[in-house]
Amino acid sequence: MGITLINQSSAVSDSQIEYIAEACNMQLQNEVAKAWGIRSPLVVSTTHRKTSYPFFFVDTIPEAPGALAYHFVQDDGVPAGKIGVQTTLDAGESVESATSHETVELQCDIFCATWSWSSALGCLVATEACDPVQNETYTMKVSDGTTVPVSNFVTPYYFTDDPLGKPVDHLGNLSKPFDISPGGYQIRMKGGRVTDHWGKDASTALQSAKHASQGRTFWRHVTMAIALSQGPA
Repeated sequence: MGITLINQSSAVSDSQIEYIAEACNMQLQNEVAKAWGIRSPLVVSTTHRKTSYPFFFVDTIPEAPGALAYHFVQDDGVPAGKIGVQTTLDAGESVESATSHETVELQCDIFCATWSWSSALGCLVATEACDPVQNETYTMKVSDGTTVPVSNFVTPYYFTDDPLGKPVDHLGNLSKPFDISPGGYQIRMKGGRVTDHWGKDASTALQSAKHASQGRTFWRHVTMAIALSQGPA
């Protein structure tokens, strides 16, 4: 299983997509796999495989005007992702780190369906591995020496009431579970209602893009509605 990056944008070159694929693959195979205990991480490449999840690079996302990037579940049930390259650049964001953000989150919660209970918050928190540390990056050096920025991410200990002294994010910037970085955000559910919560420095552009997205928060609304509509087990 893997993720295939497919370039349909005039705002990014095929060679840049190759760099992004290599950096994202290194991140999933090493840091993310180790932190999350994943034995067979997804392989990120530009090579089409029948068993791969497609990530489309497009200039803009017409069905969600203003959205930067998101991963979602297609009508046929197959997870996928979209990166609005020009929209991302116009918002002053990095296409590389945006792609990393989505690949890491798809790896850690492929069907956008997992929640964790926070006693401190008194609600469920979505298992989104990069949202809480949005805009925090570090670099990966690919085979030709090019450095590519990738997204910081939280560890599984982030989604527990007691992290047992373990780091709750890869860069060690968060001090406690369920915390949000100044530029980050979090999806919460309480009483069947799904809402976004923002760090104090989250940009207006990011918040607008998130509201424009029909991705993860939308899908979580759908799955929650389905669950609530069912009778007793």
